[in-house]
Amino acid sequence: MITYFHDFHLGKTPFVLNKPRYYILIVIVLIGLFLRVWQFAEFHAFDYDQDLYSLIVKNILVDQHIRLIGQMTSVDGVFIGPLYYYLLVPFFALFKMDPLSAVIPSTLIGILTIISIYWVFSKLFNEKVGLIGSFIYATSISMAFFDRWIVPTQPTVLWSVWYLYLLFSILEGNQKSIILLGILLGLIWHIHIAFLPLVLLIPIAILLARKKTFVPKYLFLGSFLFFFLISPLLIFELKHGFGQTRGFLQALSEERGQASGANRLTMVLGGGSAALSRPFTFKGSFNLVIPTYFVFLSLFLFLIIRRLINKKQSFIVISWILIMLFSQQASKRATSDYYFNSMLILSILFISLFLFFLSKSRIGLNFLYSILTLFFLINFVILAKMPSLNNGYKVKKNIISYIKKDSIKNKYSCYGINYIAGLGTDGGFRYLSWLYGLNVIQGAEDIPVYNVTIPYIGLSDEIKFGGLGLIPAKQVGKFNEKICRDTSRELKPLPSFY
Repeated sequence: MITYFHDFHLGKTPFVLNKPRYYILIVIVLIGLFLRVWQFAEFHAFDYDQDLYSLIVKNILVDQHIRLIGQMTSVDGVFIGPLYYYLLVPFFALFKMDPLSAVIPSTLIGILTIISIYWVFSKLFNEKVGLIGSFIYATSISMAFFDRWIVPTQPTVLWSVWYLYLLFSILEGNQKSIILLGILLGLIWHIHIAFLPLVLLIPIAILLARKKTFVPKYLFLGSFLFFFLISPLLIFELKHGFGQTRGFLQALSEERGQASGANRLTMVLGGGSAALSRPFTFKGSFNLVIPTYFVFLSLFLFLIIRRLINKKQSFIVISWILIMLFSQQASKRATSDYYFNSMLILSILFISLFLFFLSKSRIGLNFLYSILTLFFLINFVILAKMPSLNNGYKVKKNIISYIKKDSIKNKYSCYGINYIAGLGTDGGFRYLSWLYGLNVIQGAEDIPVYNVTIPYIGLSDEIKFGGLGLIPAKQVGKFNEKICRDTSRELKPLPSFY
């Protein structure tokens, strides 16, 4: 193995997956698989987003509603595409609507991302860079839990690595990349609208490549795939008077009272710093914005000086980062770290190329093995010592199970579930209540009401479930059975569910 690594050189090499590399990649994938599935139920939060996707899948399977949209995004009136929810459908159906079945597609996406990083980095640079990059993503506990976070934006890194490949392919004049362009642009609506500013990189790459013409058949196929993927959006807009389009355009100019000027710049730089450092720290950021940018700017300059990336590629990379920073600075909406997650792949690329350079000497190669082994061990120890969530899926499931048994025992025909918690807290209980057959309606004084305390308070009549509590319902003086059938007392849909 040492001879294989030591003899590698930087540059274009035929991509042939021979047995030694195949075995190494298999080991990397197995490590990544373990970190993403080990004690999944114990670490699964099952909060609002997970409650929401489960209800949308139920809407598709049980209510037989062919959905053209998913949940509403942070932009009022604009919805994410339905593709992610349809990916969950067969697994919910196979495992009797158990929401934990979502671990299968989410894990498959994570594994596909590991393999994609290997393949893309190998094609763009060499297979040693590919192995290093895939190893970092597979063994990073932060990236593992990013893949455990089952939300429609989870394929962000997968989309980003292929977008990087697309841009670099355009630079090389690869006409077939137009097909990939159609797919990736069509997936933006289904994954994350924060990708939209990155579309500006396409004309930049075309100008740098100096290609004036395109092969018609590739252009046609790329366009077909793009319109096919966004067809639910087009149909929805035609049916509903272009409401999403109006909502999006309004959001561009609507003042939301968010931070601006220097305060917003600080938030934006912090979000970018968090994305660049996230693969290498469990908390997602070193909380040292200036040192983080200094380190990665130094790495970037080093890669250019050592010709590990060429001038056109470096221009694309720096444009990627600046576009994300400037677009969030100019935005009038609240900013969040996950808007910068497309930069994760750039961070992994920088480190992979740097470690490859170090490995070209015998001493550097030993250092590479040492640092990658240490990186794996640190992340493994973090996972091994991590306590199970005391307010996650298993705890909420136990609360719902108790409510069902108690309601049957006391012969409650229907009842309410109230939350003693912060404003808007309602995560994970709605879908589980339906799954376990609870007859929950809007709570009031005329029906028994169970009170879930978030977190556990310690009242005399409160039952402790991990970090949460439950105050059992009490019989009401005079109960009218008709209330249970009153449609006006049905639970209202969760916010963002349409």
